[in-house]
Amino acid sequence: MAPTINDGEIILFDTHEGERIRIITGDIYLVQLPDGTVSVKRLTLSREPEGTRLICNSDNVAAYRAFEFSLDLGRPIHSYVLGRVRWAGKEFD
Repeated sequence: MAPTINDGEIILFDTHEGERIRIITGDIYLVQLPDGTVSVKRLTLSREPEGTRLICNSDNVAAYRAFEFSLDLGRPIHSYVLGRVRWAGKEFD
């Protein structure tokens, strides 16, 4: 997420369930990917008739491409979204 959040910075996440189910487009979240890895990404939630998808973006577009994945039916959004970044060397709204 450089240059917004750099390697080695301490990040504080709000893990309250309300923050994890109400995705604010463009805000930064800690997200568990389908392969089980955890990453910090800017999220967009896309609800479509064929299902819900999470679109994951990085601020370091030179090194990381955007990607998306479909949420499993019956698995709640807060099992993917683990927290919203509130502070990382500076406050996030």
